[in-house]
Amino acid sequence: MNEKTMKEKKKENNLHILSNNLYMLRAIHRFCKGHIAIVLGFALFSSISNIVTLLLSRYIINTLSTEQVWGKAQVSQIVCLIVGVALYQLAVLWVEQYVSQVILQKNTQVVYERMQMELFQKAAQVELACYEDAEFYNRFSMAMQQADSRALAVLNTFSSFLSALFGVGSLLALLVGIKPFLLVFVAFQVAVTFGMNLRLIRIQHRYMEERMPYQRRAEYTKRVYYLQNYAKEMRLYPKFTQVLEEKFSSAVKKLKQLTEIYGKKLAGIYGLQGSGGIINTTMTLLYLAFQTIRGSLRIGDFVVLNTSVGQLSSQILVILKTIPQLYEHSIYIEHFREFLEYQPQVYQRGRERLGKLEEVVVDQISFCYPGTAAEVLHEISFTMRRGEPVAVVGQNGAGKTTLMKLLAGLYEPTEGEIRLNGRAAADYRLEDWRRQVGIVFQDYQIYAVSVAENIWMRPLKGEEDLNMAEEALKFCGLYEKIHSLPEGLHSIMTREFGNEGVFLSGGELQRLALARIYVRRDSLLILDEPSSALDPLAEREIVQKMWELAADRLTVFISHRLSNIQDAARIYVMEQGRIAEAGNHKTLMERNGIYAKMYRKQNSKKMT
Repeated sequence: MNEKTMKEKKKENNLHILSNNLYMLRAIHRFCKGHIAIVLGFALFSSISNIVTLLLSRYIINTLSTEQVWGKAQVSQIVCLIVGVALYQLAVLWVEQYVSQVILQKNTQVVYERMQMELFQKAAQVELACYEDAEFYNRFSMAMQQADSRALAVLNTFSSFLSALFGVGSLLALLVGIKPFLLVFVAFQVAVTFGMNLRLIRIQHRYMEERMPYQRRAEYTKRVYYLQNYAKEMRLYPKFTQVLEEKFSSAVKKLKQLTEIYGKKLAGIYGLQGSGGIINTTMTLLYLAFQTIRGSLRIGDFVVLNTSVGQLSSQILVILKTIPQLYEHSIYIEHFREFLEYQPQVYQRGRERLGKLEEVVVDQISFCYPGTAAEVLHEISFTMRRGEPVAVVGQNGAGKTTLMKLLAGLYEPTEGEIRLNGRAAADYRLEDWRRQVGIVFQDYQIYAVSVAENIWMRPLKGEEDLNMAEEALKFCGLYEKIHSLPEGLHSIMTREFGNEGVFLSGGELQRLALARIYVRRDSLLILDEPSSALDPLAEREIVQKMWELAADRLTVFISHRLSNIQDAARIYVMEQGRIAEAGNHKTLMERNGIYAKMYRKQNSKKMT
């Protein structure tokens, strides 16, 4: 690569860094108009106030040190100056506190809320396939976790830069006007500190890289101990804690070793940096003291110039740190920007509107999860029609649940196609397709919102929604349970935020999941083991209810209990991602194949 190409690439990279940071500033302006102007104005105001205070202090001290005869006029003048400076500082203090603690804090919350809302909306559109892509998921996680704090950091960097730029200009003018030679001490301090900081950044970066794997292992053990998901096994297998504690101790031992290794390096650099600062301060004081003794400076000049040298060094370092800070911000903003600018599949499909589903045709579809070459489904074909429920059965790992995700529009087939009402599903708006799907997964989730909101899975629109939710509870057999609660339908589910939260058994939660599909009146029902947590009597009742729902809809059942699906119009037996058998219950029993053996085996167990 020639020198010209390298310069062009560097320039392009710098422009990209600036572009990312400006992108974040535009985002902040979009989320909270006026916030940027307030932050930059506040930074400039603070910088001006600092310079004004320095100049007033210099004037007061010089006046005190040079005045020979103190009459009433001179005393009044000094008193007025001192009181004036105090009043000015009080005014600045209260303005700064109000702006920083009220206005900026309120605006920060506005930025946080609106930025997170935008991220939530995008996250809700991202395809499930993206969760299987480790690189995308990492960027997604970083965007969600750091976007708001990084946005404010970008703004603080620009405000610090503006404040430092004004401060440097003012302090340079002050030093050059009184003692230009002091710039030598400033240059020394900046060179030492900046050089040490570059070294510190490299060492701290390596330190964090080496710490991260062991830090994650230690954090994993902590997470296992405090998350409810692991609580049951941890108590049933108490000796397993020894395994976790050994892993934790091993990780912490390595962290201690790294802390010692890098601690010595960091101590050396901080020591050199501090020593340089002390030497520079001493030399500055000696020079100023000598100039004062000679009569070249007055006491006020001595005090202000000594303070100004330190402040000017600090302000120049702020400016020099701006570029590496913008570079660091750019890395995180890149993730945020890629995530927000990512166009989910919902916007890359056809835009035809989909009416009520009457038929779904699965035509020779195969599927591999993203990043893998192994086929989970291979050349699957079948047809579903309204009022003709089908069932899919097979051993664990046969591909049944994956097939249901494709039917729900959560994944796209790797090969083949799904047709809706005789037309390729890719021609339709994806949101129209998903809006017509009512699905109960094996791993359905319950959320820390009200019972009614858990049923509708959207904001409630009024009394009509509450009435329909009550009807759904009656349908699935939960009406008495929910109405026995003090808040009824408005009771908050889970105990995430308080002990008063509703706690339901596994079977009751499954009934609640079924209530969701009752209220939606979806065209396509997908029921993935919808009664697995119920006792035999309750299961028989719920299965009958499900067949009622299936009467005028397209319905597909997944069940290991073959007695629940023997009335299906067609049954598909899956094995290793393929359809091994197909037919109704009678024909499959007569064929005496996989289905017949599974059915007889289950019935024989019931008999015993």
